[in-house]
Amino acid sequence: MVPLLLALLSAAPAGAPTLAPVAVGADAAGKAASAQLQSAAAAAIARSRFNPADVVYALDPDRAAARSRSRNDAEVALADAEKAYNDLDTQRAAKLVDAAAKGFLQADLSQAWAGYVRARVVKVACLAANGQAKPARAELERLLAVAPDADLPTAQFAPDLLALARRARGAATHADAKLEVKSSPDGAEVWVDGKRRGVTPLTVRGLGPGEHQLTLRLPGYAVSQQAASGSASVTLEPAARQSSWTALERAASDRGGLIKAAGAVAASAGATQVLLVTASRGDRPDSLSLEFVRADAGGGLIRATARGTVPVEGLGAAASILLDRALGPDQAPQLVPSEKLAPGTASGPSAAVAAAVKPPGEPFVWTQTHTGVSLMAGGAVLAGTGGFFGYQAMVKRDQLRATPQTDPASPQLIARGQTYAVLADVLFASALAAGAAGGYFAFLAPGRGPEAR
Repeated sequence: MVPLLLALLSAAPAGAPTLAPVAVGADAAGKAASAQLQSAAAAAIARSRFNPADVVYALDPDRAAARSRSRNDAEVALADAEKAYNDLDTQRAAKLVDAAAKGFLQADLSQAWAGYVRARVVKVACLAANGQAKPARAELERLLAVAPDADLPTAQFAPDLLALARRARGAATHADAKLEVKSSPDGAEVWVDGKRRGVTPLTVRGLGPGEHQLTLRLPGYAVSQQAASGSASVTLEPAARQSSWTALERAASDRGGLIKAAGAVAASAGATQVLLVTASRGDRPDSLSLEFVRADAGGGLIRATARGTVPVEGLGAAASILLDRALGPDQAPQLVPSEKLAPGTASGPSAAVAAAVKPPGEPFVWTQTHTGVSLMAGGAVLAGTGGFFGYQAMVKRDQLRATPQTDPASPQLIARGQTYAVLADVLFASALAAGAAGGYFAFLAPGRGPEAR
């Protein structure tokens, strides 16, 4: 039994599932809020225990691949530029870092912002090292206007540039520039200087002077990116697989069909699970009825659900409570319903039975919760067995005390007592380890739903 427990304990916990957000509206009110809910769900997944999957890229694979290649090429150029700079070949480093910065601008700055900032930092260092003090100061001021938290290594920057950086960062705390962003269609997720800001139409405030890098993302449309100041109005280009996304809204009246269709979109993004958000008009004025369903991307099992009615005003904050519940530990697994159901409504007795009871002949699915309970039960057995051997060791100790040391039985009592004591210690230690591992698998491990047997 001990080797089996050791084998179980040595197994690494299952990796965090990859999760893709999909938000749809079941009516006009829900459709008006779906873009904001899509953005809120994506942001919540990025902060959660799950690995995020990119639905926008999955619906536009060719242009997504081109942006990914640009990012990879830029990372290579930046690494070569940093090596050239460290080798004191600052002229070559300056050329390489310019190529890296251009490559990052052709990538997706909502994902590659850190590399872009690093490239511009190296550019400032190269300008300073090449004796171009005035261009270096101007470039540093432009950089800190969009990235005041940029890391400036003290080994690469002279004291006068570091002093300039401190003044520029102080001014950034009082920045009051704004950027008005519109898109056609509305609802695109707005990223400014690598930070998620909201959805269009939107006015972004508190920006530094000069141009800022604007990225717009909307499922069913190609990523749009440009430098902007003051205002920007962008017409988004349809994605290659836009029809896959628009088909979701047509399936909104069929809960089971919608979950499966959303799962298919998530699977195309490489996700193992989908977080489906369905919105419709609430039963109170200026409210929305929301349902969050986290399910397997391949269909079959619902892992967690959350429902509620929230005010339209302050939708993001109100929905965050439901999001936390849907992104929390797995609930009792349910089957995806096959009959048509109105979103957010009770499923009725037949659907409840279908969700709670496995059909005849369906194989039993082992879960991490089962693993945890089994380990804790095994730990209890080990503790009991250890207690028995500990008691036997004390019995042998008492017998030894009552036996003269010259008695031939003394060595045998000593050997048996030591053996029992060692067994008791090993069993107690194994019981503690099994109990701790069981508690982790049962209550704390990510992805505690059904897993491959």
